[in-house]
Amino acid sequence: MDKKFIERNEFKNNILKQVIMRLDFQGVLPKELELILSTIKPFLVKKGFTRYDKRIENEIEIPMGMIQPDLNLSSPNIKNIEVHSFTDENKGYSIDLSVSFICLRINEIKYIPFEEYANVFMEIAEHYKNNIDFFSVKRFGLRKINFCFLKKLENLTKYFNDNYYSYNKLYNNTNNLISERRETFSVGDCKVNLLHGISQGQLDKIIMYKVVLDSDIYLDQQECIEQMIFFEKNINKLNDKLFEIYIDSITDKFKKLLKTEDFDFSSEIIGVEKNE
Repeated sequence: MDKKFIERNEFKNNILKQVIMRLDFQGVLPKELELILSTIKPFLVKKGFTRYDKRIENEIEIPMGMIQPDLNLSSPNIKNIEVHSFTDENKGYSIDLSVSFICLRINEIKYIPFEEYANVFMEIAEHYKNNIDFFSVKRFGLRKINFCFLKKLENLTKYFNDNYYSYNKLYNNTNNLISERRETFSVGDCKVNLLHGISQGQLDKIIMYKVVLDSDIYLDQQECIEQMIFFEKNINKLNDKLFEIYIDSITDKFKKLLKTEDFDFSSEIIGVEKNE
């Protein structure tokens, strides 16, 4: 099956468990954020956000060009920032706003079309850009975490591509506990962090195998970010690349079953949810 001919709306089921969309930036003062909040709140209420919370977070400042903070530094630069969180309790997602980032999280097992939450995110980002003089973007990323549970490890290759998933079979009596692979690669102007793995655990006191596909695609060049999200307004390109990784990681058999309206996965797989 050629992945180029697969459309998202063909799938009736999914194993997507979390989505994170985040824009990191600099040049925003606390007073400027207060003005942003006063105009963003009515927009979010109109979009169905019903709960507001405020908290303090510790933030480690990461030098430009460094993908992850160096935790071995003797005195990392840590600052406290206010984070204003808005939640749509009906649809199960939240947006955090601060002087240094906008972060959207979907943590509920409920399918929400990408365009719906991406448009909300972009409206807020546009508001920052248009109203803050020294607003300067640093990183934009989209992360999707897919996972499900297999009752039998030997069924792995029925559903998942063995180019992504494998485990040690050297000894007949091997009890596989954890097998995972991490990769970082670039695709054009984008960079991708990819983790795919299998881990043994218990679900309702029954031994099962958690199969994870955790993919994070991001831009870290200011010109590329601005072109992608403010001028082209086409962050769908990043979502499309994650979708290509997803469908490449599963077998044709699993694709076919995920397209089936009323298939019962429970005999072999736990954690497949309907797109509702």
